[in-house]
Amino acid sequence: MRFRVYVCFVLILFFAAALNAQDWGVVKRVDETVNVRAQRSTHSRIVFRLNKGDEVKVDFLDGSWWAVFSLYEPVRSEENAMGYVYAPLLKPVSNKNMTVWSSQGKDLKE
Repeated sequence: MRFRVYVCFVLILFFAAALNAQDWGVVKRVDETVNVRAQRSTHSRIVFRLNKGDEVKVDFLDGSWWAVFSLYEPVRSEENAMGYVYAPLLKPVSNKNMTVWSSQGKDLKE
């Protein structure tokens, strides 16, 4: 019985953390292979590639570049970004509106 209670508790914590991670940013997907760069430039080193159908959380739009994050990143900080992607290469996943802040501190609406 204690084991079941423990498992339920762990699952509740896991799902609570996953739901909390969605409080900020916008979920986007890619329709083709896309390079994730170390900086906001095509001259910057490629950190890794997103494959067709991959989804990421984005925030901190600056110019035409989004900072990209794991879908489950709980902390809204550009320091936690996995890299940067040219904005037109990312497509919307849903019509869910979230508050997104640019690096200049402006409130943007998706």
